[in-house]
Amino acid sequence: MAGVAQLVEQRTCNAKVGSSILLAGTSSNTAIPWRFFGMSDLESRLRLDKWLWAARFFKTRHLAATAIGSGKVRLNAQQVKPAKEVRPGDTLEINCGELHWTVVVEKINDQRRPAVEARLLYAETPDSMAKRQRIVELNKLAPAPGANLRGRPTKKAGRQIRRFSFPS
Repeated sequence: MAGVAQLVEQRTCNAKVGSSILLAGTSSNTAIPWRFFGMSDLESRLRLDKWLWAARFFKTRHLAATAIGSGKVRLNAQQVKPAKEVRPGDTLEINCGELHWTVVVEKINDQRRPAVEARLLYAETPDSMAKRQRIVELNKLAPAPGANLRGRPTKKAGRQIRRFSFPS
């Protein structure tokens, strides 16, 4: 690795081939991948759907891409496509059901890490946090009717429904 750094210092780049760099005076056999150069600009951007998945806003990249395509995610107040690149400093508005987040991208990571580490990828704006917490509190205090119903009624619940619907 140190030899590569010395080689880069001695020679200048003259062409880009795919995802590698050809150095002046070298053949195509000695092309060096971009990652060895520490290109911060290349590493500081990532597809929007992949970043949302890595930051744990969505369980899958497909769900993230679907949400972006349907306009539930906006980048810098503009509707974009899933392949749009996100960079540190960008503002995202994310709508998932009743919850709305406004976050500022702080870091880029293309791997899905634990929730504690994923939380370090963004900073939520204070007004967004206050609105979201208020909605969560309101739902706890006065849940929507039928919000706790799950699946098919039990046999006992079915009898109660029939008794209430068709009194004899």
